Amino acid sequence: MKNSEKEERRSGICLNQNRDLIIYITTKNAVINFTDLQDILLDTEIGCFDALNLDGGSSTQYYFYQEGKLSDSIIGFSTVPVFLRLSHKAEL
Repeated sequence: MKNSEKEERRSGICLNQNRDLIIYITTKNAVINFTDLQDILLDTEIGCFDALNLDGGSSTQYYFYQEGKLSDSIIGFSTVPVFLRLSHKAEL
C-alpha cells in the first residue's frame, strides 16, 4: 500500500469477534502509520476482523451524544464535506 509507513491522523470503524462496533479516531497530537494501526486493530485484545479506514485528515471530527447530551467530542481543523452518523435503531 502506498504511503503505509507515513504517520497521519487516522479514523475508521471496525467489528471485533464479539460483533462490537469500534470507532477509532486519532487526535492532532496522536498520528500513526497504517501498518501500526493494522497491528493494533488485529491485536487479540481488540480483535477486529472487518474494518473500514476513513479519511483521517484535518476534517475528522467526532461528536458523541448520550441520552441527548453531548458527552465527548474531537473538533477538526477544516469544514466537513461528508459525515457518517451512527445511531441506535428505534425499537419497534
